[in-house]
Amino acid sequence: MTGGPVWVKLSGIANISDAAPGYDDVRAIHEVLLAARPERLLWGSDWPHTKPAGTRPQTDALLRLFQEWTPPGQHTAILSTNAARLYRLDALQ
Repeated sequence: MTGGPVWVKLSGIANISDAAPGYDDVRAIHEVLLAARPERLLWGSDWPHTKPAGTRPQTDALLRLFQEWTPPGQHTAILSTNAARLYRLDALQ
């Protein structure tokens, strides 16, 4: 991921974690991706959540966790600016 046209969506942690609801076992993956290329990251809620009822993550809790794990200066880029660049939304204006 250190070069080239790679984009990564930060989502699905509830599907790969064995440590819900804090998901501490996947935080290292988040941190490695942030360190590598924050300008190539997007955030997604992974909705609709497909886990059985009772174990489904709450989207608002996932967003709060993203905000906790991510430096404040990178929130806007990962939540919106990067997606606008990837999908060339500026061309629509």
